[in-house]
Amino acid sequence: MVDKEKTIRLCLDWDGTLTKKDTLHLVAAIGYDCNRDANLTPWDDIVQAYLSDYKQHKEGYTPPADQRKAGDGAARRESNWLASLKPVETRSIERVQAAGIFKGVIKQDVELAARLAVQKHKLQFRTGWRTLLMYHQKSAAAPSVSILSVNWSATFIQACIEAAFQFSASGMESTMVASIPVCANELPLVERRPDSCISTSTDKLEMLRQLRKDGDFIVYVGDSATDFDCLNAADVGICVRDDPMGSSQQELKETLDRLGFETLRLSSEAYKETGCYVFDGANEGKKRKRIIWWVEDLDEISKFIEEIHGHT
Repeated sequence: MVDKEKTIRLCLDWDGTLTKKDTLHLVAAIGYDCNRDANLTPWDDIVQAYLSDYKQHKEGYTPPADQRKAGDGAARRESNWLASLKPVETRSIERVQAAGIFKGVIKQDVELAARLAVQKHKLQFRTGWRTLLMYHQKSAAAPSVSILSVNWSATFIQACIEAAFQFSASGMESTMVASIPVCANELPLVERRPDSCISTSTDKLEMLRQLRKDGDFIVYVGDSATDFDCLNAADVGICVRDDPMGSSQQELKETLDRLGFETLRLSSEAYKETGCYVFDGANEGKKRKRIIWWVEDLDEISKFIEEIHGHT
Protein backbone atom coordinates (compact mmCIF):
# COMPACT_ATOMS: atom_id res chain seq x y z
CA MET A 1 0.00 0.00 0.00
CA VAL A 2 1.01 3.61 -0.55
CA ASP A 3 1.37 5.84 2.51
CA LYS A 4 -1.89 7.85 2.55
CA GLU A 5 0.01 10.90 3.71
CA LYS A 6 1.86 10.94 0.41
CA THR A 7 0.51 12.65 -2.68
CA ILE A 8 0.11 10.39 -5.67
CA ARG A 9 1.26 12.49 -8.59
CA LEU A 10 -0.29 11.04 -11.72
CA CYS A 11 1.73 12.04 -14.79
CA LEU A 12 0.12 11.27 -18.13
CA ASP A 13 1.38 11.27 -21.68
CA TRP A 14 -1.10 12.73 -24.19
CA ASP A 15 -0.78 11.27 -27.70
CA GLY A 16 -1.76 7.60 -27.73
CA THR A 17 -2.20 7.53 -23.96
CA LEU A 18 -5.09 9.83 -23.07
CA THR A 19 -6.08 9.81 -26.74
CA LYS A 20 -6.61 6.69 -28.83
CA LYS A 21 -4.28 7.90 -31.57
CA ASP A 22 -1.54 10.43 -32.22
CA THR A 23 -2.87 13.98 -32.71
CA LEU A 24 0.12 15.72 -34.31
CA HIS A 25 -1.55 15.69 -37.74
CA LEU A 26 -4.51 17.55 -36.23
CA VAL A 27 -2.19 20.22 -34.84
CA ALA A 28 -0.39 20.51 -38.19
CA ALA A 29 -3.75 20.92 -39.94
CA ILE A 30 -4.31 24.14 -37.97
CA GLY A 31 -1.39 25.75 -39.77
CA TYR A 32 -2.45 24.51 -43.19
CA ASP A 33 -6.02 25.74 -42.63
CA CYS A 34 -4.83 29.18 -41.53
CA ASN A 35 -2.44 29.45 -44.49
CA ARG A 36 -4.49 27.71 -47.16
CA ASP A 37 -3.66 30.36 -49.76
CA ALA A 38 0.08 29.86 -49.26
CA ASN A 39 2.11 27.37 -51.28
CA LEU A 40 3.17 25.29 -48.26
CA THR A 41 5.35 22.20 -48.26
CA PRO A 42 2.95 19.21 -48.10
CA TRP A 43 2.71 17.60 -44.65
CA ASP A 44 3.61 14.20 -46.10
CA ASP A 45 6.91 15.67 -47.31
CA ILE A 46 7.67 16.92 -43.79
CA VAL A 47 6.90 13.47 -42.37
CA GLN A 48 8.97 11.60 -44.96
CA ALA A 49 11.96 13.89 -44.42
CA TYR A 50 11.79 13.15 -40.68
CA LEU A 51 11.54 9.39 -41.23
CA SER A 52 14.51 9.45 -43.60
CA ASP A 53 16.59 11.46 -41.13
CA TYR A 54 15.61 9.11 -38.28
CA LYS A 55 16.50 6.02 -40.33
CA GLN A 56 19.92 7.42 -41.22
CA HIS A 57 20.66 8.33 -37.61
CA LYS A 58 19.54 4.91 -36.35
CA GLU A 59 21.70 3.07 -38.87
CA GLY A 60 24.78 5.06 -37.83
CA TYR A 61 24.26 4.92 -34.08
CA THR A 62 26.58 2.86 -31.87
CA PRO A 63 25.83 0.61 -30.11
CA PRO A 64 22.91 -0.60 -32.27
CA ALA A 65 19.70 -1.92 -30.70
CA ASP A 66 20.77 -5.57 -30.86
CA GLN A 67 23.76 -4.70 -28.66
CA ARG A 68 21.71 -2.72 -26.14
CA LYS A 69 20.42 -5.66 -24.13
CA ALA A 70 19.70 -6.65 -20.54
CA GLY A 71 22.61 -6.27 -18.15
CA ASP A 72 24.38 -3.66 -16.09
CA GLY A 73 23.78 -0.21 -17.55
CA ALA A 74 21.14 -1.40 -20.04
CA ALA A 75 18.63 1.32 -19.16
CA ARG A 76 21.36 3.98 -19.26
CA ARG A 77 22.49 2.87 -22.73
CA GLU A 78 18.91 3.04 -23.97
CA SER A 79 18.49 6.48 -22.44
CA ASN A 80 21.63 7.62 -24.27
CA TRP A 81 20.16 6.40 -27.56
CA LEU A 82 16.90 8.24 -26.94
CA ALA A 83 18.78 11.41 -25.99
CA SER A 84 20.80 11.16 -29.22
CA LEU A 85 17.58 11.74 -31.21
CA LYS A 86 17.49 15.41 -30.17
CA PRO A 87 19.20 16.68 -33.38
CA VAL A 88 16.79 14.62 -35.51
CA GLU A 89 13.80 16.16 -33.75
CA THR A 90 15.36 19.63 -33.92
CA ARG A 91 15.90 19.40 -37.67
CA SER A 92 12.27 18.37 -38.13
CA ILE A 93 11.05 21.43 -36.22
CA GLU A 94 13.39 23.59 -38.28
CA ARG A 95 11.75 22.23 -41.45
CA VAL A 96 8.35 23.18 -40.09
CA GLN A 97 9.61 26.64 -39.21
CA ALA A 98 11.19 27.14 -42.64
CA ALA A 99 7.97 26.04 -44.35
CA GLY A 100 5.99 28.71 -42.48
CA ILE A 101 3.22 26.24 -41.65
CA PHE A 102 2.19 28.04 -38.46
CA LYS A 103 2.75 31.60 -39.65
CA GLY A 104 0.05 33.86 -38.25
CA VAL A 105 -1.58 31.15 -36.12
CA ILE A 106 -3.01 32.57 -32.89
CA LYS A 107 -4.33 30.98 -29.70
CA GLN A 108 -7.97 31.32 -30.78
CA ASP A 109 -7.24 29.34 -33.97
CA VAL A 110 -5.81 26.49 -31.90
CA GLU A 111 -8.68 26.48 -29.40
CA LEU A 112 -11.32 26.43 -32.15
CA ALA A 113 -9.57 23.59 -33.98
CA ALA A 114 -9.34 21.59 -30.77
CA ARG A 115 -13.04 22.00 -30.01
CA LEU A 116 -14.00 20.97 -33.54
CA ALA A 117 -11.68 17.94 -33.43
CA VAL A 118 -13.45 16.68 -30.31
CA GLN A 119 -16.93 17.59 -31.55
CA LYS A 120 -16.43 15.85 -34.91
CA HIS A 121 -14.73 12.82 -33.28
CA LYS A 122 -11.50 13.38 -35.17
CA LEU A 123 -9.89 13.09 -31.73
CA GLN A 124 -11.10 10.36 -29.40
CA PHE A 125 -10.17 9.80 -25.77
CA ARG A 126 -9.46 6.40 -24.30
CA THR A 127 -11.99 4.67 -22.09
CA GLY A 128 -11.62 5.92 -18.54
CA TRP A 129 -10.00 9.27 -19.37
CA ARG A 130 -12.59 11.33 -17.48
CA THR A 131 -12.29 9.48 -14.16
CA LEU A 132 -8.51 9.62 -14.36
CA LEU A 133 -8.40 13.38 -14.93
CA MET A 134 -10.88 13.90 -12.10
CA TYR A 135 -8.14 12.86 -9.68
CA HIS A 136 -6.75 16.37 -9.99
CA GLN A 137 -7.65 17.71 -6.55
CA LYS A 138 -6.17 20.33 -4.26
CA SER A 139 -6.09 18.16 -1.14
CA ALA A 140 -2.47 17.57 -0.11
CA ALA A 141 -2.83 13.79 0.16
CA ALA A 142 -5.06 13.25 -2.89
CA PRO A 143 -3.83 12.20 -6.32
CA SER A 144 -2.74 15.14 -8.47
CA VAL A 145 -2.61 15.08 -12.27
CA SER A 146 -0.15 16.53 -14.78
CA ILE A 147 0.19 15.99 -18.52
CA LEU A 148 3.67 15.64 -20.03
CA SER A 149 3.86 15.66 -23.81
CA VAL A 150 6.12 16.29 -26.79
CA ASN A 151 3.02 17.60 -28.60
CA TRP A 152 3.47 20.95 -30.29
CA SER A 153 0.68 22.74 -28.45
CA ALA A 154 -0.23 22.78 -24.78
CA THR A 155 -3.15 25.04 -25.73
CA PHE A 156 -4.48 22.36 -28.08
CA ILE A 157 -4.30 19.71 -25.35
CA GLN A 158 -6.01 21.90 -22.76
CA ALA A 159 -8.75 22.97 -25.20
CA CYS A 160 -9.42 19.35 -26.19
CA ILE A 161 -9.86 18.35 -22.55
CA GLU A 162 -12.11 21.30 -21.80
CA ALA A 163 -14.23 20.55 -24.88
CA ALA A 164 -14.59 16.90 -23.87
CA PHE A 165 -15.85 17.97 -20.42
CA GLN A 166 -18.03 20.76 -21.77
CA PHE A 167 -21.38 18.99 -22.02
CA SER A 168 -21.06 16.61 -19.08
CA ALA A 169 -19.05 18.42 -16.40
CA SER A 170 -20.33 20.67 -13.66
CA GLY A 171 -18.84 24.12 -13.24
CA MET A 172 -16.60 22.85 -10.46
CA GLU A 173 -15.24 20.07 -12.69
CA SER A 174 -14.60 22.52 -15.52
CA THR A 175 -12.60 24.77 -13.21
CA MET A 176 -10.65 21.79 -11.92
CA VAL A 177 -9.81 20.59 -15.44
CA ALA A 178 -8.59 24.04 -16.45
CA SER A 179 -6.06 23.90 -13.61
CA ILE A 180 -4.39 20.67 -14.74
CA PRO A 181 -0.76 21.48 -15.63
CA VAL A 182 0.02 20.70 -19.27
CA CYS A 183 3.77 20.54 -19.89
CA ALA A 184 4.22 20.63 -23.66
CA ASN A 185 5.40 22.91 -26.46
CA GLU A 186 3.43 25.86 -27.75
CA LEU A 187 2.51 27.35 -31.11
CA PRO A 188 3.77 29.12 -33.02
CA LEU A 189 6.97 27.12 -32.85
CA VAL A 190 8.82 29.97 -34.53
CA GLU A 191 8.93 31.74 -31.19
CA ARG A 192 11.25 29.11 -29.69
CA ARG A 193 14.68 27.88 -30.60
CA PRO A 194 14.12 24.40 -32.08
CA ASP A 195 16.65 22.76 -29.76
CA SER A 196 14.78 24.14 -26.72
CA CYS A 197 11.57 22.32 -27.61
CA ILE A 198 10.33 19.30 -25.64
CA SER A 199 10.91 16.52 -28.15
CA THR A 200 12.65 13.50 -26.60
CA SER A 201 12.37 11.01 -23.77
CA THR A 202 15.16 12.91 -22.02
CA ASP A 203 13.19 16.17 -22.21
CA LYS A 204 10.15 14.50 -20.68
CA LEU A 205 12.25 13.06 -17.87
CA GLU A 206 13.49 16.57 -17.05
CA MET A 207 9.88 17.77 -16.89
CA LEU A 208 9.04 14.91 -14.54
CA ARG A 209 11.94 15.86 -12.28
CA GLN A 210 10.72 19.45 -12.15
CA LEU A 211 7.20 18.32 -11.22
CA ARG A 212 8.27 15.90 -8.51
CA LYS A 213 8.10 17.22 -4.96
CA ASP A 214 9.47 15.66 -1.81
CA GLY A 215 7.15 12.90 -0.69
CA ASP A 216 5.44 12.48 -4.06
CA PHE A 217 4.57 8.98 -5.22
CA ILE A 218 4.85 9.16 -9.01
CA VAL A 219 2.59 7.12 -11.26
CA TYR A 220 3.54 7.64 -14.91
CA VAL A 221 1.43 6.47 -17.85
CA GLY A 222 2.69 6.36 -21.44
CA ASP A 223 2.58 4.32 -24.62
CA SER A 224 5.77 4.78 -26.63
CA ALA A 225 9.56 4.88 -26.52
CA THR A 226 9.41 8.61 -25.83
CA ASP A 227 8.02 7.62 -22.42
CA PHE A 228 10.79 5.15 -21.57
CA ASP A 229 12.80 7.32 -19.17
CA CYS A 230 9.72 8.49 -17.27
CA LEU A 231 8.31 4.97 -17.01
CA ASN A 232 11.61 3.80 -15.57
CA ALA A 233 11.98 6.75 -13.18
CA ALA A 234 8.43 6.63 -11.78
CA ASP A 235 7.46 4.77 -8.61
CA VAL A 236 4.93 2.96 -10.79
CA GLY A 237 5.36 2.95 -14.58
CA ILE A 238 2.33 1.96 -16.65
CA CYS A 239 2.13 1.53 -20.42
CA VAL A 240 -1.06 1.44 -22.50
CA ARG A 241 -1.43 -1.44 -24.97
CA ASP A 242 -4.11 -2.01 -27.57
CA ASP A 243 -5.02 -5.37 -29.06
CA PRO A 244 -3.42 -5.49 -31.55
CA MET A 245 -0.70 -3.08 -30.47
CA GLY A 246 0.08 -0.02 -32.55
CA SER A 247 3.57 0.53 -33.93
CA SER A 248 4.66 2.83 -31.08
CA GLN A 249 3.32 0.43 -28.47
CA GLN A 250 5.07 -2.48 -30.15
CA GLU A 251 8.35 -0.55 -30.27
CA LEU A 252 8.12 0.16 -26.53
CA LYS A 253 7.29 -3.49 -25.79
CA GLU A 254 10.28 -4.68 -27.81
CA THR A 255 12.51 -2.18 -26.00
CA LEU A 256 11.38 -3.31 -22.56
CA ASP A 257 11.75 -6.99 -23.51
CA ARG A 258 15.20 -6.40 -24.97
CA LEU A 259 16.38 -4.60 -21.84
CA GLY A 260 15.13 -7.33 -19.52
CA PHE A 261 12.23 -5.49 -17.90
CA GLU A 262 9.34 -7.53 -16.55
CA THR A 263 5.98 -6.44 -18.00
CA LEU A 264 2.86 -7.45 -16.09
CA ARG A 265 -0.85 -6.66 -16.36
CA LEU A 266 -1.65 -4.02 -13.76
CA SER A 267 -3.45 -5.18 -10.65
CA SER A 268 -3.40 -4.03 -7.05
CA GLU A 269 -2.99 -7.63 -5.89
CA ALA A 270 0.18 -8.15 -7.95
CA TYR A 271 1.53 -4.76 -6.92
CA LYS A 272 0.95 -5.40 -3.21
CA GLU A 273 2.81 -8.69 -3.58
CA THR A 274 5.79 -7.53 -5.62
CA GLY A 275 6.01 -3.76 -5.57
CA CYS A 276 7.76 -2.67 -8.76
CA TYR A 277 10.56 -5.24 -8.70
CA VAL A 278 10.78 -9.02 -9.00
CA PHE A 279 13.78 -11.26 -8.56
CA ASP A 280 15.27 -12.72 -11.71
CA GLY A 281 15.23 -16.46 -11.04
CA ALA A 282 17.49 -17.10 -14.02
CA ASN A 283 20.23 -14.98 -12.50
CA GLU A 284 22.48 -16.61 -9.92
CA GLY A 285 22.84 -13.35 -8.05
CA LYS A 286 19.06 -12.97 -7.83
CA LYS A 287 19.21 -9.47 -9.24
CA ARG A 288 15.97 -7.51 -9.20
CA LYS A 289 14.10 -6.85 -12.43
CA ARG A 290 12.13 -3.63 -12.85
CA ILE A 291 8.42 -4.14 -13.49
CA ILE A 292 6.58 -1.96 -16.00
CA TRP A 293 2.85 -2.56 -15.74
CA TRP A 294 0.45 -2.47 -18.68
CA VAL A 295 -3.26 -1.78 -19.16
CA GLU A 296 -5.78 -1.83 -22.01
CA ASP A 297 -7.86 1.10 -20.75
CA LEU A 298 -7.53 3.91 -18.25
CA ASP A 299 -10.26 2.61 -15.93
CA GLU A 300 -7.75 -0.02 -14.82
CA ILE A 301 -5.49 2.74 -13.53
CA SER A 302 -8.29 4.46 -11.60
CA LYS A 303 -9.18 1.16 -9.97
CA PHE A 304 -5.53 0.56 -9.09
CA ILE A 305 -5.16 3.99 -7.46
CA GLU A 306 -8.33 3.55 -5.43
CA GLU A 307 -7.23 0.15 -4.19
CA ILE A 308 -3.68 1.07 -3.21
CA HIS A 309 -4.41 4.53 -1.87
CA GLY A 310 -8.03 4.44 -0.79
CA HIS A 311 -9.31 7.31 -2.98
CA THR A 312 -12.70 7.05 -4.66
